[in-house]
Amino acid sequence: MATNQISPIVEKELKYKNASEQMRVVRGYAIISKGDTPKQVGKETFIVPSQSGNGGYKVTINGKCKCTCPDFVERKKDCKHIHAVKLFLGLKEKVMKDLVGKEKPNCPYCKGGLNIIRFGRRYCKDRVKQRYGCTNCNTF
Repeated sequence: MATNQISPIVEKELKYKNASEQMRVVRGYAIISKGDTPKQVGKETFIVPSQSGNGGYKVTINGKCKCTCPDFVERKKDCKHIHAVKLFLGLKEKVMKDLVGKEKPNCPYCKGGLNIIRFGRRYCKDRVKQRYGCTNCNTF
């Protein structure tokens, strides 16, 4: 039995939006899932490839989002390119949180986290777990 799960980031974007806004979020997600990642050209500026393959659109995210596509220029509401950048940044943030969170745990004995080192591996039935040791309190 297959279950369709929506990414929490996409689900957050879809909440409290009407049907046309939801379609723009879905199209933004389609841009990202297709592999067309926004390219960052400035601190708050991204170039999002056009789905038709005719170049790209400039998206600026600094409090109020702006895009150079005709949809945004006409409606003055978030277009699929803006949603693609928001989803991209959300996914990037989630990945960074996951990487930082799994890198080194704090020592449960001395509560120090600066002097944690890798100390071998433990082989379980279903996976291999990394073991850590603390050089502050010499627990391994």
